[in-house]
Amino acid sequence: MKPTPRHQAGFSLVELMVAIAVALFLIGGVVSMLASTRNTFKNQSSLAQLQDDQRLAMTLIANVVQSAGYYPDPLLMTASSEFLKGDVAFTGQTLAFAADGQVITGATNTATLGDTLVVRFETAGTSADNVIDCTGNVRNTKAVIINTLTLDANSNLLCGIDNKAPVQLVTGVTKMRVWYGLKTDFTVDDNQVDMYVPTADMTAADWPNVISLRLTLTFKNPLAGQPGQPQTIDFTRVIAVMNKAGVKT
Repeated sequence: MKPTPRHQAGFSLVELMVAIAVALFLIGGVVSMLASTRNTFKNQSSLAQLQDDQRLAMTLIANVVQSAGYYPDPLLMTASSEFLKGDVAFTGQTLAFAADGQVITGATNTATLGDTLVVRFETAGTSADNVIDCTGNVRNTKAVIINTLTLDANSNLLCGIDNKAPVQLVTGVTKMRVWYGLKTDFTVDDNQVDMYVPTADMTAADWPNVISLRLTLTFKNPLAGQPGQPQTIDFTRVIAVMNKAGVKT
């Protein structure tokens, strides 16, 4: 007697549903892993950009502040002869150097944006000077260079040279605050800072006694909105005015 042939049978509906569910679970895991990897890469790139902006901004500002009051020939020149009192016009503000020899001044920009900082120095116009302005350029002409650092309403840190249109240095800066380190106790013959004063409290008599600056830039946090992340990040640096700081000789 011949055996009865068996007919092929497909998957049942239940088996198909189980297979689809397992496949969807695996695909979901892969998609989730890809999304997590993409978000991690995006966060790391944003933080790297923030760190680059912080380094660039502080390096340019530090170079300018450290050069404040520089003039190329100390035998024939003095601060009073090279840096004359006068006004510096920039973005609607008039910031006065109130006295001959004054090389740093500033003002409150707005309550929201913080402060504006103005620094001047002189170059001889030779490569030996190697003096860099706040745009990062080495100056090749003999001149008194006036550097104005301020913020605009679009969170851009700007550098203005003399009365020229400002150049954007970095973006994402919401506030700039400057405190000035002053020598006020003249009973001690040294160049030590004995108090820090905010820009709004500086007087005309204080500017010649600035020895250092404590500058804080407030940056937007690229990770804001994530758990535990603040909206902004402060970056602070103390910068010495090189012709004032150090051991007094």
